[in-house]
Amino acid sequence: MWLLNVRTFCLECFIGSQVPEYAILSHTWGNNEVAFGQVRNELAFGQVRDALGIHEGPVGIDDGASKIAYTCELAIQDELDYVWIDTCCIDKSSSAELSEAINSMFQWYQRAEVCYAYLSDVHSIDDPDAEGSQFRRSKWFTRGWTLQELLAPQKLRFYSRSWRLIAPVTALYRTIEEVTGIQSMYLRRASSQWTLMFRSASVARRMSWAAGRQTTRVEDMAYCLLGIFNINMPLLYGEGTKAFLRLQEEIMKQSDDETILAWGWGNTLALRHFEHGFLASSPACFAGCQDLTPWQSAGGGTSFSITNRGLQIKVPVIHTRGNDYLAFLRCSDKTDGDYAVSLPLRRLDDGGSKLNWNDLDYYSRTDKPPSTQYQRSNGFFFSTNSFSPKVIRISQRPWWPSALMNDSWTMGFYVRKLPAGCVVVNAWPLDEWLPLDNAIAVAGGDLSHPRVFCIRYWDREIIVRLTWQQATGAWVSDVAKRDTPGQTMRHLLELEIPRLEFGSKVSVTSGLHVKISMQEELLFGKKLMVIDLCESLIDWARAKADETSRAVLFVTGTAGVLTTVATCGVYLGAALVEGTRRPGLGVVLNL
Repeated sequence: MWLLNVRTFCLECFIGSQVPEYAILSHTWGNNEVAFGQVRNELAFGQVRDALGIHEGPVGIDDGASKIAYTCELAIQDELDYVWIDTCCIDKSSSAELSEAINSMFQWYQRAEVCYAYLSDVHSIDDPDAEGSQFRRSKWFTRGWTLQELLAPQKLRFYSRSWRLIAPVTALYRTIEEVTGIQSMYLRRASSQWTLMFRSASVARRMSWAAGRQTTRVEDMAYCLLGIFNINMPLLYGEGTKAFLRLQEEIMKQSDDETILAWGWGNTLALRHFEHGFLASSPACFAGCQDLTPWQSAGGGTSFSITNRGLQIKVPVIHTRGNDYLAFLRCSDKTDGDYAVSLPLRRLDDGGSKLNWNDLDYYSRTDKPPSTQYQRSNGFFFSTNSFSPKVIRISQRPWWPSALMNDSWTMGFYVRKLPAGCVVVNAWPLDEWLPLDNAIAVAGGDLSHPRVFCIRYWDREIIVRLTWQQATGAWVSDVAKRDTPGQTMRHLLELEIPRLEFGSKVSVTSGLHVKISMQEELLFGKKLMVIDLCESLIDWARAKADETSRAVLFVTGTAGVLTTVATCGVYLGAALVEGTRRPGLGVVLNL
């Protein structure tokens, strides 16, 4: 830990128990801040004073040099020999030292004898308690890093632009609570230095404190919260919003507080910008979650497990309609303490394959916010079968295309399910096609002209046509087979589509029969047409029922061991094609 000597202006390094008593500065960065290298390279007291622009005493107010000078002057008045200032006491040229400093910063503020909070935009004559005061509007309350600088120090004093004392934090609890939303009980300093009252607040409540704050770098919005949640993790600048995802994953490794899953509570705006399934994309998603509290239970809390498939959790789940469900979390709003927070979910499947690869029910969050539903009794739900908890998985991503997270589209078409071996290779209009999401996003213009998806299946192509029926005022979907793929989209639209036989289902090969369905969904208040292409097992079995001379051989799981199925009506997934083998479980032979 580097500390600045208040008399020599030299940096000195201390390790572990050797660290002396020191003061610490909290501020918002401005122009002409003095960096580590500028101070470290000076060899003598006079050189340092010249570099800082300090001769007969501090002459500036809020520039970097004067911040150092005034901080040192205050420390001398408090009979301290050292100060720590983030601008000049961290060697940011060393990634290892920067990572250590950020992971240790909360403790450094906590262990300081006193913290000076410098508010460069508040004048001395300002009344901090007055409505609309400069103190209440100070940018110090809007920055991400100053949250831990408010909560960690044992002694905190606020200073004005001219370095005059405004008041200690103990005299401003009510005003700060009104400005930040942090209850005064969490601002109070306990008798023990290591007892932090705010650590008893729920995860969602602590996240809500940072919801309206900002940092210069996206990653810092996660890194500035490490100490708030007592988390240590490596820094990876350049990862963007993934930093906040990693923070939430680390929190879930140490806490069973399910309020971390209730983001978006009472905040539909947050749901318009989430991209990561069960995890929030930023603290802003927790705005409005300050009253969520977890349930206490003598039986212990929930066990979280995060894998590449998403979150595995044991919760009660009930069906509402269609593919929509509600999962009930062990938390509630303080105004409705006996009612559980419910998480709206959409049940997913394996994309149309008849082979079930999911050993657990698979869900995704919807665009609906959490709400309170159903009363508990003695800390648990009423004992009914419908409320029996079960283990489920929640996807890492929403069920809809990620490209539709922006506000530019007015209507969309989304191919959600495809049979095994099928892939969308083209669509029309080309300027509306989102190839990574199997979707078409309409940003305006004529909403009624047809849309087309081209889906490749080995050497065949499936054409999905979507047309607007003026008479019924509805979109209609149908499907056809194209035997000569590879032609241009213009050739397909002008010459081939008029000759193709479209219907609700199509026989692509003797082993693949596909039927199409489409339903309208409202996503953020906009119309999204969701298209599902599924294999038709019944039609295939009927078509082959009279071919009794055929047997299906398939591998049961042990290498080299074959089992005979004596009826052609048995179909094993999408893996069998007459006379051939393609990825799957079996091969069809003519006997």
